[in-house]
Amino acid sequence: MRRWVERIAVMVLAVASLVVAPSAWAGHPLSTDDAGTVTPAHLELEMTFDAFQADDDEEGYGLALTYGVTERLDIAVAAGYTALHSEPKLKGMVDPEFGFKWRFLEGGERRPSLALVGGTTQPGDSDLSSGERDWGALLIASIPGRTNVLHLNLGNTWVGEAGVNDIISWGVALEMPREDGTAWYAEIVGDNSGEGGGDDSLEALVGWSKEVRSGAVYSVGVAFGLSDASPDCRLSAGLTRDF
Repeated sequence: MRRWVERIAVMVLAVASLVVAPSAWAGHPLSTDDAGTVTPAHLELEMTFDAFQADDDEEGYGLALTYGVTERLDIAVAAGYTALHSEPKLKGMVDPEFGFKWRFLEGGERRPSLALVGGTTQPGDSDLSSGERDWGALLIASIPGRTNVLHLNLGNTWVGEAGVNDIISWGVALEMPREDGTAWYAEIVGDNSGEGGGDDSLEALVGWSKEVRSGAVYSVGVAFGLSDASPDCRLSAGLTRDF
């Protein structure tokens, strides 16, 4: 159960750092982050729902707010609620996340944009809280092609709980936008906690999004676990809106 709590925390950290710039950068349903930042003086709201099918089914709800500080910097806060349908059944808020994204290299046609994400958790008092503060850092490269964009992630989470290994995470995602406001996505993500074998998660996802006239983006994705530490299947739906 402790391993599941840690993985939920890592997932919420990823949600906290997700941003969407109009049609140019990826967002939900990807776990892989992109180098885009929110428009200065604008607030982005992202709401997500995830349903997991595994030995013990679970479901989670996420809410993230991101504010654009400058053209290259934004700050974010995220919260989540998870219900584990195992015995004993657990439900409650996961530790909230606070983070920033700084795009330190502005790319161009066929040239990568590079960004750095940093974040920390604030221990809560629910049964799903780790009780310790974790810290995370993520390096992002977004590489535009002729019609598609490739996103690469490499990060590390320093786990505050004594005796628990730090977690190295990575992600590779392909974003395929279309002129009608839709986009298709494919990605593979994983992490390595140093335990080896089936304790390292590995997941592949395919997804779709649609931006409507109001500016809201609706998205859905289906992911499949490729290791024993990952859910057999995960259905994810989201709504992102810029204000």
